Amino acid sequence: MHCNQRMKHSLDKLYIYFLFLIIVLFSTLTLSISVNKKFAADELEHVHSAWYIENNHVPYSDFFEHHHPLLWYLILPFLLLFDYSAKTLIAMRLMIFILTAGIGFFTYLITKKITKSTEAGFTSVILLLSVVVFIKRAVEIRPDVPQVFLGLASIYYLLIFFQSKENKYMIFGGLSLAVSFLFLQKAIFLLIAYLFIFVFKLFRRELPIKSVFYFNICFSLPVLFFLGYLIISGSFNEYIAANWILNKPFLGISSPLAILEKTGILTDVNTLFWLFSAVSILWILFSKKTNGDLRAIAFVGLVLFSSIFFFECSYVYTQYLMPAIPLLSIAIAYFLKISCDRLNISVIGKIVVIIIFIFIPLYQMVHLGSGKIKRKTWIHQLTVITFVIQSSDDSDLIYACSPTVNLFRHDLRYLWFYPISFQNSIKRAGERIYNILIRDKNEDYDICELIKDRKPKFITKCGIKDCPSLKGLYSSTAYRNLYIRNIEQR
Repeated sequence: MHCNQRMKHSLDKLYIYFLFLIIVLFSTLTLSISVNKKFAADELEHVHSAWYIENNHVPYSDFFEHHHPLLWYLILPFLLLFDYSAKTLIAMRLMIFILTAGIGFFTYLITKKITKSTEAGFTSVILLLSVVVFIKRAVEIRPDVPQVFLGLASIYYLLIFFQSKENKYMIFGGLSLAVSFLFLQKAIFLLIAYLFIFVFKLFRRELPIKSVFYFNICFSLPVLFFLGYLIISGSFNEYIAANWILNKPFLGISSPLAILEKTGILTDVNTLFWLFSAVSILWILFSKKTNGDLRAIAFVGLVLFSSIFFFECSYVYTQYLMPAIPLLSIAIAYFLKISCDRLNISVIGKIVVIIIFIFIPLYQMVHLGSGKIKRKTWIHQLTVITFVIQSSDDSDLIYACSPTVNLFRHDLRYLWFYPISFQNSIKRAGERIYNILIRDKNEDYDICELIKDRKPKFITKCGIKDCPSLKGLYSSTAYRNLYIRNIEQR
């Protein structure tokens, strides 16, 4: 009997080592994807916004943006430390990779805190890192990554508070969520989930009102400081117009089936993950044996996942799933641990279960991390950006529809990216918003005449259908849809 227990203990230890090696494998693949993946337009948008701030421009009033600003200040030191080159973007990607690793770490900590199991903790991280749709976005320079990182930090601190009743953790939880919100507006959905949990616990007298007060104060203060900055800088009206009123049409009730199809959940390589997410969440929420902390995590995960159904289908993007995926991973890891223990599944059986979950995603991630074609696209992007920098001066203007051409030069327009689609959205938002973001910014003009008058160094054909007045002003370059001003037209 004693010999059998020692052997079981040794096998369990070997299984933990196996799980750790799988985590290392997926982390290495994630790093490889980070280095090789082409840059999305959203990433370059945020880098360009940070460059504007470096050049003493005020967000919202001096240049158009409809995201919260904290990411731009986070990546700003990279522009100050490095020159305007490829290594700057790679350094930013590596910083984002560290935050992604932090998401994995907090996923482990939350799981371990609830289950008291290293096995379940490692399993949750494996599940998280094997969700391809998560990794594709988690390696990009986008505010969703720090938003999720700080959201998980807030959840972890609240868990500690619920177990220890020490108000300092409620303070940390409120501050973390506030900073998460300053990275991205979608952190509001986590606040909504907290509202339901707080009301429930207050009703059951499990949560002191004073603790909720501490949380509210610590969440509100950073947000109030931000609003104060907007008022002092004179950009409050533009911020409200661009970040809230203009984004309002994104909200709406769409067909759940259409949303699932748009996000790829129905045909995803992680179909097993999504199926077990549903089963695990429902089992945790309705099982009488589930502890309150785990049920709270499952509820928050359900709220964050359900938030995608409150957007118009055409405006739903895969990064909207990111906040929910770590919590769904925790739920599945707990469900697998309990199921394996109850069924007395051997270590070999557990390894088979893990392999079933990760086999297809692993193949996909190997492909993403080693794709030569994607690296060629990445190099081409940087070549175009470098060409624009080397062929222009600091004072030159650029007219382009997306940030994939211009990273480190001034734009011709206040509406500097996707101007046509945003101008249409602004028109639909009403006359007041139109005045703030268009008329007051002198954006109500003929683009052909503006180009002729101000002569930007580079232009693209975006929104230019028929401009006889530009004939002879620009010549084509070696790059598709990119034109340079003729020397004699200076």
